[in-house]
Amino acid sequence: MEFQSQSFLPVAFGGDINTYSVARAFYEAYHVKTRVYGKYPTGPSYNSKITIYQDDTRMDQPEVMLPILKDLAAKHKKKKILAIGCGDSYVATLSQLKDQLPENVIAPYIPFELMDSLQQKERFYELCDKHGIDHPATVIFRKGMDPNMELPFKYPIILKPSNGIAYWEHPFDTQEKVYTIRSREQRRI
Repeated sequence: MEFQSQSFLPVAFGGDINTYSVARAFYEAYHVKTRVYGKYPTGPSYNSKITIYQDDTRMDQPEVMLPILKDLAAKHKKKKILAIGCGDSYVATLSQLKDQLPENVIAPYIPFELMDSLQQKERFYELCDKHGIDHPATVIFRKGMDPNMELPFKYPIILKPSNGIAYWEHPFDTQEKVYTIRSREQRRI
């Protein structure tokens, strides 16, 4: 593999296939290695020849991410540092830090308050309705609602948390990103 020097340095935060996809796109287009910062030393970006990988279990926390970006910006003053979040919590943290980043760091995200509201599924669907954007039929289930209520759509259905970031902050053994419920009977299990 032949790597080239570029006027930018891609930096991806995350640890799953998304970081590898970003790194591969940058390599194929520009022959540049991507710095990848994830929580664990696993996944396709870890030990890849097209990435430089560093792990820290608190990688999506501002007190970990900000020093990394400041250090990269100082070491590569003549380059644009492209900070890319490859997961909701990383994107949220980059959005929070946006105004604190050195001048040569680009975090292409909207203000955190707006992003935070859009990441809440209920708010997102309200905005889709307001602006005439189609989205899947949705029921927002709240504490106290009847779990055996009739749904306005047929099975199979997808069940997912409204606030994905908060959901992943509270792990449990059977935790999945989304759940497919194939029948009314399965819903009761």
